[in-house]
Parts: sequence; structure tokens; C-alpha cells
Amino acid sequence: MSQLSPTMSPRIQMAMTTSPMAASPMASPTQKHRVTHSFDAVDLMGINEAAIEQERVHQIVMEQERIRQQHNQKMRNQSVDVQLNNANGVSTKPPTQPRNSKSPLRKGGRMSGIFKGRKEKDKNPVPTRTSSSMMEKTKKIPAPTSKSLPTTPRSSGAQSKAQRLSMYPGIASDLMDLKLDNLELPNLAKPSPTSFLTGKEDEVVRTSGEAAPFQMEIPGLPETLVVARLNLFVGTYRLSDQNFDLSEWVGYSPMDLRSVQIPQHIPIAQALLDCGETNIVIRGVVSKGLDEDRLECVILEGQRQFLVVFTGTQEQQAKGVSKNNKKKVAPMDAARKKVEVYEGYLEEYMKLENECFAILDKLTDEEPFCDVAFSGYSFGGAMATLGAFRYANARPTSRVSCLTMASPKAGLTMFQSLVKSMPNLKVIRIELGQDGKCHLPTVGGCHVGHTLVLNGSLGSKAEKVTQPVLAYNFDAPKHKKFGTKHPSLQAYVTALEEISRLKLKWVKDFVGTSGKGVVVNNESRLVV
Repeated sequence: MSQLSPTMSPRIQMAMTTSPMAASPMASPTQKHRVTHSFDAVDLMGINEAAIEQERVHQIVMEQERIRQQHNQKMRNQSVDVQLNNANGVSTKPPTQPRNSKSPLRKGGRMSGIFKGRKEKDKNPVPTRTSSSMMEKTKKIPAPTSKSLPTTPRSSGAQSKAQRLSMYPGIASDLMDLKLDNLELPNLAKPSPTSFLTGKEDEVVRTSGEAAPFQMEIPGLPETLVVARLNLFVGTYRLSDQNFDLSEWVGYSPMDLRSVQIPQHIPIAQALLDCGETNIVIRGVVSKGLDEDRLECVILEGQRQFLVVFTGTQEQQAKGVSKNNKKKVAPMDAARKKVEVYEGYLEEYMKLENECFAILDKLTDEEPFCDVAFSGYSFGGAMATLGAFRYANARPTSRVSCLTMASPKAGLTMFQSLVKSMPNLKVIRIELGQDGKCHLPTVGGCHVGHTLVLNGSLGSKAEKVTQPVLAYNFDAPKHKKFGTKHPSLQAYVTALEEISRLKLKWVKDFVGTSGKGVVVNNESRLVV
């Protein structure tokens, strides 16, 4: 094979490599015979013409690229010059002549005007243009020192655009001077149950003196009856089997409850099924202590709601107060030392809070559209009130309700005001007649939320009752004296069942807000 000369042009070398002369005349005996094509002079001329055409196209493309780059550089230089001239106060717009004035070019004829313009140009030569970097070295543009944002004066389109460009250094310097020491970013994480109180001192902050619509809703009879039956179930299920652990039924569906085969557990399953028509499922159980000293809260799931039922020990449930420190008060939180509640209820409740709130947080994460409700009877009612208050403060985006029966007073005046000021918390207390437990502790204390008073004759003479229930708006009834008897939880359930069985009228308005009211100047007003 002949060697190619390095002085040959690329086109000749390409042609030589593709010509039959570049191939070996003798094929290797191990190679198979391949058909080769011969090239004549006409073929070589076609190859040369194709190479020449390709080189010409390449030169055209390179020339177009050079012209485009020159144009881009020219436009960048013009933009820099405009900005520098505007910053120095030099107008880029040529001076305009009045309409009625004569042009100096027309004075003395056309040709003389042209030569005159050329002579004036020679006298006043235009300064040579320097690059933007040279201008920056020779003259430094001062930044505005005003602490306020610069204002844009009214001007023409070109001038206003240039002035907006000159405003940017001033805006940047003013933004750098902003003081952000007193600003705090909101914390998106869920606060812990004991860190819900914020602010200063002990004031109660609220944007409006009126209650939120959610706080003014009165629960219906079916919902109230289901909650009362669930309280009775939590307080009595251990009578069938003292050693039964209710947490074994967590997640059981109604079908699973009907399939229970242990004889001692069948009444417990049936009692839970009889609590209501909706599908009620146990979601968690938290307990402390054993036998008679057992504290417990049961988390149940109903229709779009998680219900937490609290119950104290047997002695606490019967008397409504704790054995020790029943009249002592303690601050709700270290940040609010004047928000005082009774220490006996707070002490027992805090034993269950952490585990209870952890279960509720997990459930609400899985079902974010479900509300949370707290309930309890007697001592458990006071614990439920504290739990609803603390959970509503810790979870301000959740709607929290509390429905208690025969609940004693949980705290003092500041606690009452704080509960009323929370738009996401609704507290409803139910009293049967003049229940003595509702007056405890006898020294001081205030009830919180609304009060529903059931007629004391519902258990024995329900047919003669014309007004079975009264509702008091953020108030408790002012009884002349409280009864010495303490109705049991079964008596509360029986009274509600009598209202449902006899189809008596359930309360829809608070006392003093129903009726036609007083008409003044064709305007009806309600007397409260």
C-alpha cells in the first residue's frame, strides 16, 4: 500500500483512500473474496466537487456566526452606555426644535448648510467612546443614602425606564438595613401538650367578645344519648370480668364483637354494641393503677369523631372529688401561674395525658377530617374538661368538644375565661335535677361552658314533664339549694332514654334567646 504524502490536501487524501489504487492488489488467502468497485476520473471529479461545496457551506456558516456575535456585542455596548449616561444625568434623547422655528440647515441654501454643519463638527469634536470598565474606573456612581425607598418621578417612557434601573442599588441597600431582630417565624411542628400557652403574663387575648358559631352549637339528643351510654360502658365493663383487658379489642369491628365466644366477655361485647346505631370501634386504652384504684381513658371512633372517655377510681367516681388535696388549687402551666385549677383533678389527669395525646395525634393524622371529643362522668368529667382544654390549646386547628355529666368545678375564674375565649373548644355540661356533685368543691371554683339541665322527674314521672331540658348560655343554673342525693350515671342514661322514648321536645335555644322577643321600631330584639 502506497504512503500518502503529508503535503496533500484533505480532499485528495480522502479520494486516494477511497480509490481502488489504495487497496492491496493481493488479498490474503484467509480472507474471503469480496467484490470491489472501480472508480474512474468522473467519479473523482464528483468527490472533489462535493468536498468543495461542503467547505463553502462551512465558510458561510462561520461568517453568519461572526456577524451575529458582532451585533450582540454592539447591542451590549449601547445598553451599558445608556445606563451610564442616565446615571451621569446625560440625556440620550436628541434635542427637539419647536415646530415654528426654522432649521439652521435651510439658512443660506442646502449645500451651504451641509458644509456649515461639517465645520461645526470639526470645531466641537465628539469625545471618543470608552468601554464600560474604563468608565467605572474613572467615575464611581454613588449609591443613594436615603433610608426610604426612592420614588419614581413622572417622566417620559425612556427616562422612566432609566430611572427604574438607577433605583435598584438604593432598594438593595435599604433591604440590607432592615432590622429583623423582633420577627419570629411560626413553628409548623405540633407543640407538646405542656407547651401550649403562649404570650405574656396572664391575660386572655381574643379578637372578639362574641362566641364562635362552633361554640354555640347544642348537641342533639341522639349524639348525647350515645355519649352517655359509652360512659356507662367504660365505667361498668369490668363488673363482668375484673381481669379483662379492654386493649385486646382495639380495632375490633362490630362483626368481630358479635363473634366473641368467651362467656364472661359476651355481655361486655353486647353492651358496646348496644351503645348506638353507628359502628363504634375501640382505638386505644390508657390505664394506670389496678382494681379499685384504676384510672382509665378509652379512645373510641364513631361517625367522623374520636371520643375520649375518662373515668376515675371507684371512690373518686362516687364522691366526685379526690381523697387528698380536694380543695387545693395549682397553676395549669408554668407560663400561666394565675390560671388555677384544682390540684386533685390535675394530678390524676396528668398521669394519662401523654399516652392519650400520642394516640389521638396518630389517629388524626390518619383521619384529618374527624373531630375530637372528650367526655366523662363525675370525677372523670373534671378530667375530661382539663383534657379538652389542653388538647384544644395544643392543637388550635382541631375542633374539640367536651360533653360531661355531673361534672364538678374544675378551676377558678381565670380558667373559666380562658375556656370561653377559645373558638375551637365547645364545652357542654349535663346536670340531672339538683345533683350535689355539680356543686363540688363547695369553696370557690367556677363551671365552664354551657349547661344542660335535665328535669329531675324524668326517671319516675316522665309523662307529666312538659319541659324536659333547659340550656344555659355559658352559665350554670342558680339553684336555691343543691340536692343531697347524687344521681348515678345509670340515672342520667335513663333520663335521656325517656326523652327519646316519649319523643319529648329537645332543647334548641338557650334560656332567654327563644320566643318573639321585644319589638322596638319594627326591630325585634331578644332579651337575655
